[in-house]
Amino acid sequence: MDTIQPFLANHHYNIARRQVDKIAQAVKHAADRKVIEALRTQAELDLAALAAESGADDAQKRELLSFRGAAEAEAFAAYKERLKQLRLPAMPLTDGLLKKLFPKAKKLKLPQADVQPGGSLTYWGWTDTATSKYHLVYGHNGRLIGMMGTFSAAKSHHVCAICKTPQAPDAIGFLSIVCKPPAQASADYFKAVGNYICLDAAACNSQLTEPDYLDYLAEQANTKWIDIG
Repeated sequence: MDTIQPFLANHHYNIARRQVDKIAQAVKHAADRKVIEALRTQAELDLAALAAESGADDAQKRELLSFRGAAEAEAFAAYKERLKQLRLPAMPLTDGLLKKLFPKAKKLKLPQADVQPGGSLTYWGWTDTATSKYHLVYGHNGRLIGMMGTFSAAKSHHVCAICKTPQAPDAIGFLSIVCKPPAQASADYFKAVGNYICLDAAACNSQLTEPDYLDYLAEQANTKWIDIG
């Protein structure tokens, strides 16, 4: 395991963890053997596809598929611990990066530790207390993108557009981000895109399995970006 390099993006790690959790729960509750085998087969197919999408080498793929022999709770727990080591680390945010991404923001503070976990994540998201503006940083197509918008409280339950998880009103809010104007747009052109997202970015990162809405925001937003190769 020491020679295996991390290769799983955060959302890929979440997919793998969920697949194995399904099998572990079925085994724990003594589900029908055919059900368990069907779950194992589906997990193997999905994780093999995930390995191919991630560009995994043979050793990485074998480690990702090593859940196949697990039959006890301890074995599933051990696999999930190994799985954590396969996650790609997040790029740390610095004051210098923030100044480049949000040049007009004054005295912008770095996210709190619970918003910027030490391990893997797909995006950073936090509200700047000085301006009450919501800031979102996301890596997209070789670029690090900084988006800023307004955040308003929710009055009822909604599904987060990023992690697709239902949330109570006190755990979700409406994020609105200004779009970039099209070519030859008039001086008074204005368009914004928005949707409900989790208030807790760290919790959202732990649930998301597809960054499609983040990709959409990155394409639509009138924003700054840094080329990261």
